[in-house]
Amino acid sequence: MSLEAKDEKNSDVATENDVSKLKDLKSLILPKNWKVPNWLERQSEIGHDTNYKDYLATQLRARYMETETNFINILSYYIVHNDQIEIEEQKITSNHIYHLNHIYHLLQSAKIALEKGLGRDGINRHNLFLAMNLLDLADESIILIYYDEIAKAKIPNFIAQIESLKNLDDQHKRIYKEKLENIREETALKIRPILFEIATICNKRNWEETINIGLQIERLRHYEEWGIYLLVSLFLIFPFIININIFNNLPNEGNSTTLYNTIINFAENNGLGNLNLVVFFPIDLTDLAKLTLEKFHIRFLLQLKVAWIAALAIALIGATGGYLSGLFQTRGSRINLAFYEESVILSKLRLIFGGFAGLMSFAFLSWSLLPGISITSFGPFVLTAFLSGLSERYFLKLIKIELEKNQGAKSETAKSSGESSAPPHES
Repeated sequence: MSLEAKDEKNSDVATENDVSKLKDLKSLILPKNWKVPNWLERQSEIGHDTNYKDYLATQLRARYMETETNFINILSYYIVHNDQIEIEEQKITSNHIYHLNHIYHLLQSAKIALEKGLGRDGINRHNLFLAMNLLDLADESIILIYYDEIAKAKIPNFIAQIESLKNLDDQHKRIYKEKLENIREETALKIRPILFEIATICNKRNWEETINIGLQIERLRHYEEWGIYLLVSLFLIFPFIININIFNNLPNEGNSTTLYNTIINFAENNGLGNLNLVVFFPIDLTDLAKLTLEKFHIRFLLQLKVAWIAALAIALIGATGGYLSGLFQTRGSRINLAFYEESVILSKLRLIFGGFAGLMSFAFLSWSLLPGISITSFGPFVLTAFLSGLSERYFLKLIKIELEKNQGAKSETAKSSGESSAPPHES
């Protein structure tokens, strides 16, 4: 037997085996192999709190259903193709059958990963990334079994994917779009490698963007947690970092509130007489001499309470400014699915920053570290706290005023000393 005849015989045998395997693939399309995912049956177990992880899980589950449908359609095409065309004209190869089986197992693995975590704690983040990777591999493998019509029909879709990539430079976008435009009239044999290459690039870029967004959210969560701890700590030490004597110079405006009277009545009931709490509020000093050493600890506790009440009020005023700032920006902006949770955390951080800015501006004003602002009443404290929370630039500008003033004075001094030490010019 000649070598050519032997190769032809082997080819025929391989083709018959392929057809036999293809008939076995009919079992893959049976309903028992494509059961309804449990996330559609157990919606009540999904948490009500909306976050990036839940949205990503929903997006991947929807993508799984789309990929599963696409795969079943292609599988149905090959099964029908085998029934209608004679064996010698059959285009199905063992390579197609291998990819069909491989894609089936990839989809089943991705389905298992997405079904895990339907409970109180939600799906595990690592399962989401695993499912995303499996779906990427399944989408890429499906390209390798595209027939001519569907391969050509997918070209505009890939062009749109390339254009939508944010983390790919314009030069590479142009190169890949030109590749896609040049293969419109080619056969599937030449189209598939180009589509596979571009699908791999798109999936990789989308994977990187998804990971980066997740890491950014985790970082912002840590900043939110640390910010709350630091804000509480600053609130606790607030009475000890401000200049109490600044309030001695505030005039009595005769507008003491019910809070002031309540504190005074509490002091009188404890035998403190007409106690003057000059720490924060404009109350007349009339009988401070009656305060004895035995009552000092009561006075100290009263001062702390008043200081913390003032700190709470200032922090709330600053947080209100931060809330309004976030509200103004949110009102005129749009958000997409990926950046929703990041935007929510940033809004929370604005409130924390507003509280910080309000307390720190209060402390700076009490020590006269912010020139240009005269303290004649409690009003400047309130206004500065609100504006500091409303505008980060305003707060940073307040801090830079004194620094720039000192640097300017030093530069002038250095310039003057340099001119005085310079030798006189010879005539």
